[in-house]
Amino acid sequence: MLKFIERVTVQFAPLSKNGLTFGAAAGAAGAAGDDGGCATVLVVWRFWVCAGARTVVGLLQTDKNIATNPKCVINVEASDKAPAPFVEVIYTDKKTLRLDARVMSSDEMLESISKHSRRLQMDEDIRSSA
Repeated sequence: MLKFIERVTVQFAPLSKNGLTFGAAAGAAGAAGDDGGCATVLVVWRFWVCAGARTVVGLLQTDKNIATNPKCVINVEASDKAPAPFVEVIYTDKKTLRLDARVMSSDEMLESISKHSRRLQMDEDIRSSA
């Protein structure tokens, strides 16, 4: 996947409060306000928007990918001052692709990155067969 990529920059804020919070109340209430010995528990899930960006980094930095293009530079900028998580890819033909990790899943980001790489691979195959 990294064969036609010169540089990948991933930026996210690991401790950001930009996550989405989902909550639910669990517990049984008895008659007349008696909770029947069961306290109401508030369960809160926190979805961190930078999880997709971190997943993309993990999938790009595999030994197999690095072996296909050892000159590819992968920058990971983890800073609490990062305004929004993103993945930016610069291909060997100088095309730049910037993906917003807040609105895309890791699968969608990888598909977008692979799409242009496949096109470059096809162009190289056509040139080599001619």
